[in-house]
Parts: sequence; C-alpha cells; structure tokens
Amino acid sequence: TIFNRVTCAAACNAAATLAASPTSCSNARLPGTASWICGAPGAGARHFKFSADGRRGYVINEMGGSVTAFDYNAATGALTPFQTISTLPPDFSGLKWNAEVRVHPNGKFLYASNRTHDSIAVFAIDARGALTLVEIVPSGAKTPRNFALSPDGRWLVCGHQEIGRAHV
Repeated sequence: TIFNRVTCAAACNAAATLAASPTSCSNARLPGTASWICGAPGAGARHFKFSADGRRGYVINEMGGSVTAFDYNAATGALTPFQTISTLPPDFSGLKWNAEVRVHPNGKFLYASNRTHDSIAVFAIDARGALTLVEIVPSGAKTPRNFALSPDGRWLVCGHQEIGRAHV
C-alpha cells in the first residue's frame, strides 16, 4: 500500500506531493505530478492539512499571513490551488508570521494560528472547500505556535512559543 502525503518547504515557498511506502519508509514523487507546487512569492508554505473528505488540502503560508486551498486529485497526486485568504484582520500592519493549520473533525471549519497577532483565525469550509472567515480570536497568550483539536472538536489546546505553556 502506498500512502500519499504532502510536504511543505517554507524556505522554498513550495509544497510537494509524495508517495510513502509504510514498509520501506521511502519517499518518491508521485508519477504524473509536478515535483513542487509553488505558492505566492514570499508566502512560505509551512504546514499542509487535508480536508475531512480528502478531496481538498490547505497550506498555511508562514510569511504570507494566509491559507491557500487546493483541490486534490488522489489518482495523480496533483494539487491545484483555487483560493488564498488572509488569516489577519484587514487593518493589521505588523509582521505576518503564521504557524499551524488544522481542520475540525467535522470538516466544516479550519483554524490557523497567527504568531505576531497572538490569535487563531477561524474559517468556515463550504461544500466546494472554499474558506470564509468566521472570526479571529485571541489565543490566550503571546506567540501561538502549535495547537490541536480534541477528537470530538469541542476543545482547542494552543501552545505558545514565548511563555512555554498551553491554553484551552
């Protein structure tokens, strides 16, 4: 069995679709796919998450203050971008520095952390996979880095880079 996965390289501002064999732990470019899917210049692709149904994917752009949504073709491994949306308020003028992206277990919401804004952006995911900003909420402390959702989606636990503790 071959599992498809996506890897991001912020320094190269790109994401690659790879095939991984669970028996050999080797990675190889999927046949028929571009080796790299490039994002907007300077955006810095950081992390990738699949939608609950596996037909879409989302990249958090570390230096772009945004999330890019992709259609995913499981047969070929191809990723096709169709939307990039800001994770920050329109009037924010500081450094853009994102960290993590997660999809809610029910598949209807996406969360993205803003390290320099000390917030988590919440997006609704429509039937097409497109994102609409719902709200931007304070993360509870300085520099939200990584976060996780409970399996039922009722809780979000956020770790903060500057203070060394988590908030629920």
